[in-house]
Amino acid sequence: MDFSHFSFKKKLFIIISISLCLTMVLASVHWGPSNDESFQIPYGSQALDYYTSFTKNDSVLDYKLEPLMKNYGAIVDMIPEAIHRVFGSDLMTTRHMVFAFISFFYIFFGALIAQRIAGWNAAFIAMALLVFLPRIFGESFNNPKDPPYAATYIFSVYAFMCFLDSLPKPTRKSYVMLFLGFMSTMLVRVSGLMAVFYFGLFFLLELKMLKDQHIEVDYKDVFKKIIIAGLAGYFISIFFWPSMMHAPLTQPLDALKMLSQYPVTLRNLWEGAYIQSNTIPWYYLPKYFLISNPEITLFGIFLGVFLILSFKKVYNIRRIALLLFASLFPIFFIIYKKTALLTGWRHGYFIYVPLVVFSAIAFAYVLDHWCRTKLQRYAFIAIFALSLLPTAIFMFQNYPLFYVYFNPTFGGNKKALGQYELDYYSHGVGPATNWMIQNIPNLDKVKIVANNPFQFNELMKSKGKSIAASYVRYRERYDSDWDYAIFTQSFIDAEYLKNGMFPPKGTVKSIEVDGAPVCVVLKREDKNDFYGKRALDSNHIPEAIQYLNKAIQYDPNNEIAWTNLGMAYLNSNRADLAVPAFQKALAISPEFIMAKNGLGYGYLQTGNVNYAVNIFSEIIEDNPNYPEPYRILGSIYQQQGKSDLAQQYMSAYQQLSGAQ
Repeated sequence: MDFSHFSFKKKLFIIISISLCLTMVLASVHWGPSNDESFQIPYGSQALDYYTSFTKNDSVLDYKLEPLMKNYGAIVDMIPEAIHRVFGSDLMTTRHMVFAFISFFYIFFGALIAQRIAGWNAAFIAMALLVFLPRIFGESFNNPKDPPYAATYIFSVYAFMCFLDSLPKPTRKSYVMLFLGFMSTMLVRVSGLMAVFYFGLFFLLELKMLKDQHIEVDYKDVFKKIIIAGLAGYFISIFFWPSMMHAPLTQPLDALKMLSQYPVTLRNLWEGAYIQSNTIPWYYLPKYFLISNPEITLFGIFLGVFLILSFKKVYNIRRIALLLFASLFPIFFIIYKKTALLTGWRHGYFIYVPLVVFSAIAFAYVLDHWCRTKLQRYAFIAIFALSLLPTAIFMFQNYPLFYVYFNPTFGGNKKALGQYELDYYSHGVGPATNWMIQNIPNLDKVKIVANNPFQFNELMKSKGKSIAASYVRYRERYDSDWDYAIFTQSFIDAEYLKNGMFPPKGTVKSIEVDGAPVCVVLKREDKNDFYGKRALDSNHIPEAIQYLNKAIQYDPNNEIAWTNLGMAYLNSNRADLAVPAFQKALAISPEFIMAKNGLGYGYLQTGNVNYAVNIFSEIIEDNPNYPEPYRILGSIYQQQGKSDLAQQYMSAYQQLSGAQ
């Protein structure tokens, strides 16, 4: 290709783009595995087996580890698997390099859309805003779903714009771009089909405009070639999707239904309380946009809204309308359908990228049309660059964990701790593991546990070390025998986090993001809590009480030891001592279900039935799928002669527990 006729800005854009792409690919080696890669890696392997066996090995069609994976495209997981098999490269490193390369294109094509609408200044501004977007950029290195989907989605919008700009006489190149746009929509998620709807709508609007201007269009030829491009794009995209290949007409509908009515629910930490992912409030995405994106980007969006009428005079307003529609329609659709969203707002990354491009167009308008002198232009560029500096500093200081970002206007990560999801992908395990390797001698001779062992074990494997951690829940961390532990703050009780109980005693290393702890390494300096639990399980109650009291003396904030002590007192019919022990545990961790359950039993033993009813009712309110309190309340109401209530709770218990 001859670059000699390119303008300086175009050459500069190409140089920056290539440099950025290479930087992202090389930087990806610093990202550890994410939680979801535990089932994404086998999915990619089985999907590749499906093709290399010419569909004879179809185990991927009945994928056991995560059955819902059949509703996602497999190409992003298959590419690194294929490279790994051919060249013998480290699979995890290869995966992250591939993810970074694909994700780069949400920046590249986002910038090209800005250029297409508002010129090269808009392209450079868009590129800067899309890079200094800690959430999306930070997940571009080990998330094969959300940033890559944002890339294919924004590319489809770009391709459709290219085609619309070529009317009334589209060229062969325009039809090729249209075909690629159709193909890219479904490479990762079936919801990309929404972009086809956008194209159809704006294509018809474009035809109406041409008709109003008395410009002739060869409708028969254009429609015929669009249909060919659409069908070709659809069938080639599903070629890389095993379940679609198997059922090309019905599977898209099943996948769309799954995405709009997500059958799996997870707990989301939202506004200081855990809520189910299928019960999120309507303002979930808009609020996340506002509190976890840089202020300069948000300001640009609001500025663009203010300038929208001015845009009409100098830009193609129909292309801006397409850009905004590609963002706003999915937002309204998600709100209207009450679609479940999992951990943070990663499922909305593709929605936000067009808004960032719109923000860049607003800034470019100010630069190109309001700044009339060189001094004004230089001043604007300087102010814009300085506005990016706080985000750049945050990303540099918290590398590579900067996807855990809340903007300073909201209050940053310290305010978000215990209020919103932080390190939900457990990236903090990476630096914690590296610290352990460097600072703990004879690591292969100690017992290690983690509440996210997959990342630790994969990192050890990649370093050639035969060291593995066992799984233990944070709420049960002291009930087993171990020497060192890695715990992330994911799924730890919100009130416990807000009470400042994390990191707990015994922490020898805390991984923090902007001052908020997201992962800790604990050294076991006292095992009386474990000995007490073991004695309790063996019904050696006096011995259990002795050990557990020693554990509490060592760490008065050990809510697990307090709870086990309460259980020991209950088992020895000393409810008068059990109740204070459970209350102490709940003062430390107010949402600790085992302590609440024990307190309810303690109240029953002391004859405080009304208190017990309140406690068990509270457990049901917080954990509606936990069966035991239904049984207890059913029994209480039966004894009180409230047969209807008793039957209601016993029926719920039987349904949840499967008991007859």
